[in-house]
Amino acid sequence: MFDQNFDEPNYNAGGDLGGDYNYEGGGNKKLIPIIAVVVVLIVVAVVAMVFLGGQQEVTIKVSEVDGSSVSAQVVLTNSEGVPVLNERGSTHTITLGPGTYNYTVSSSEHKTKNGVIVVSGGEKIEEEVELERNFDVELSVTLNTDTIYEGEEISGNLIITNTGDTVIANEKLIADDKDDLFDITFSVSTIGIQVGGATGIDFTIKIREDISSIEEGDIDIKLKGSKTKETITLSATPAVSKGDIKISGDAKNEKIDEDNLVAGERTTLEIQIKNNNKTIDVSDIDIEIIANSGYEDKIPWFEFGQYSTEGKNKINIDRIAKKSDERILLHIDVPVTAKENDEFRGVLKISSKSIEEDVTFDIILVVETAVEVGLALSKNPILKSDCDKGGCDEISSIFKQITLKNVGNQDIQNISIAIEQYESEPDCIGWFDFGASGDKINELKAGEEKVLNFTINPFFTKEMNTCYLEFTYDNPLTGFRDNEISDPIKIELTDTMS
Repeated sequence: MFDQNFDEPNYNAGGDLGGDYNYEGGGNKKLIPIIAVVVVLIVVAVVAMVFLGGQQEVTIKVSEVDGSSVSAQVVLTNSEGVPVLNERGSTHTITLGPGTYNYTVSSSEHKTKNGVIVVSGGEKIEEEVELERNFDVELSVTLNTDTIYEGEEISGNLIITNTGDTVIANEKLIADDKDDLFDITFSVSTIGIQVGGATGIDFTIKIREDISSIEEGDIDIKLKGSKTKETITLSATPAVSKGDIKISGDAKNEKIDEDNLVAGERTTLEIQIKNNNKTIDVSDIDIEIIANSGYEDKIPWFEFGQYSTEGKNKINIDRIAKKSDERILLHIDVPVTAKENDEFRGVLKISSKSIEEDVTFDIILVVETAVEVGLALSKNPILKSDCDKGGCDEISSIFKQITLKNVGNQDIQNISIAIEQYESEPDCIGWFDFGASGDKINELKAGEEKVLNFTINPFFTKEMNTCYLEFTYDNPLTGFRDNEISDPIKIELTDTMS
């Protein structure tokens, strides 16, 4: 077998070729099965590696549209329609080979959702499936403003209509404020609506925290689990503090104090309203005079120079810019009927949505001078006449002795003069003769006096101690006819025959 000379052997695979090893073809036949097995193993390994490398972990998570998990039936089928997953739950994980898979996710309380997953190898697949509740609605919001001020609470109304074929029962209302600016409160927290029916819900909105600048935010209103929503867009606007609002001008020491008013006269005050805030304008400002209890009857005394149609004691100012002021005029018309020391007590109220709370300033008014109306004769007038057998002389100089004076501080008009008939002695009427116009005075100004134009009838010869004159006139305080009775007029006769 071995070459004794240890020369390199001569291999001969067979046939006619010579060599130290001659297999004659039988050795080749024994190696073929071994080689085939090796090839097959290699192919299988390669295929397995390719297959295993193409497989992918797939997770299906089921939730409602608001993110809360839902237990639902998940059916996943391959491209031939064969189910590879069919189970109930909220999270499902399975390893799949390459291919296209279809899924169906269903729940008795939700609308069925279908989808497709493509597996091609690589990273894990997470399929988020959102289920919408199985009802259909329409939402309508009524809100009369798109601006809300700091500290303000605005109101609105939501109408929900059931447009589907499923009864809505105990469904929760949700307000989604993505910017976290607002607090919204519904009048009810859950609703129920029959098919084709509708319901209305009131709500309020306010700003959640203090803000320093205008911020815009959205609120999505919807039913829990539904994608149907109504979006409210609001501008959140900061408000100034009440300490930023000041008054000056004829208002002293932050109040309106006038103690020298005159009945029947108008007093006009100029008031400056100032916004001391450095960054915020004040807008839509209501200014009103409000009486304290017991002084409500004095409200008609007031009239703003720019009064509104709501009442003379109210006005509205569109805007006072930051670090600016606005001038207003306040007229005080004290009626002529006011008495001395009559008072008004109340407040000047300034309110605006752009002011955190109402601002009030005290008002104290006192009538110093009252209106007086009165007529009087010269004191204790005595008329004298000389009499003899022919009768008494005519008292033609009476106008030098008796005058009528306006002792008040108001002009008096349309004065009529006559003998008072109930207290006077009966013969007084016969003694006095006013002539054609002596019983009329058109006007007697305050403090003015006029001589009475009448004579004494000389055919009467009787002394009298109680003749009274009656004066009827237009009272400027009341607008009605008024009357006064004079002091008694005494008539003395001198007998010249004795």
